[in-house]
Amino acid sequence: MTAPARPRDSQRARLYRAEGLVDAGRRLPTVGRMQAWVDGLVATDWFVARWGERSFEVRPGFGHRRATADAANGVLQMPKWARSELVLLHEVAHCLTPLTHASHGPEYAGVLLALARRGMGPATGQRLEDAFAAERVRWTLAAVPAGQPSVSAERMAASLASVSSHSASGSEPATMPAPATSRARVPSRVALRRATAQSPSPRASTQPTGPA
Repeated sequence: MTAPARPRDSQRARLYRAEGLVDAGRRLPTVGRMQAWVDGLVATDWFVARWGERSFEVRPGFGHRRATADAANGVLQMPKWARSELVLLHEVAHCLTPLTHASHGPEYAGVLLALARRGMGPATGQRLEDAFAAERVRWTLAAVPAGQPSVSAERMAASLASVSSHSASGSEPATMPAPATSRARVPSRVALRRATAQSPSPRASTQPTGPA
């Protein structure tokens, strides 16, 4: 049975132009640096709460003019020109966006924006959002899963419940919580833009040969 074709990738060029208006972040010149950066992102509670435990393999992109993402195997091919934070996130977003959506459609753009806000900071995320508006790139967070409680958060809740139980019996002061460390969270949702143009569409999930 033939798999249904992806929607037409109608806003690909506009999305590339929008990325070109934003600082691409730090250069990560080696495969090791890129791999460590991606590993750090996917290990965060924020990421795991939305996409579960995932891993990506960064490769040097020898023989590739474009940065590419093999979504099925989580392989990112990153030639030398592409080795920056934003281009890495561009390829990771391809792996996270369901194949039922256009390669650079509104759902993909929303995943990329969420990753940029988390991986590069709220200020860069806002600049990317502004660039999307300037280039008429439609985006939606429909393909960004709602965050689920992380393992550490669940353990912390269980620990606090245990302390509350002991406190009720008088074994510990009622106001004394269990010592725990928690990672500060930023809001995981950004404002949902209304789609004003026509629906997006398909093409290969590759980066252009120049800076994104």
